[in-house]
Amino acid sequence: YVLDVYLSSAGQSFGELYSDDGVSQHTISHDQFLYVKFNATQEFLRSEVTLRFPGHNNENKIKEINVRGLTNHTKQVTVNNSEDEWSDFTFKDGVLTVKSLELPIVEAFMLTYR
Repeated sequence: YVLDVYLSSAGQSFGELYSDDGVSQHTISHDQFLYVKFNATQEFLRSEVTLRFPGHNNENKIKEINVRGLTNHTKQVTVNNSEDEWSDFTFKDGVLTVKSLELPIVEAFMLTYR
């Protein structure tokens, strides 16, 4: 996936992702789906997996993230609070683009940018 984030004029954004197997019926009433919440600010993007059905094998990964509407020039990016800085990113005209990611959609993550 490519995740596009558009910050509001207040510098925040919230989003959701729903995924099921595309075949089964009654996935919502039987809690057989993946539900992910996203929260972004001027400093970070965080995902929270709020419901994951164990039999739902979603192998999709986020490979690129674009955060639009940043007001501060980004010079440092970290993924999942790693001590190592992420090197494959660009910042231009308020848009941060982070590439070469392999973030499983079924796992929570934290992207920090300064």
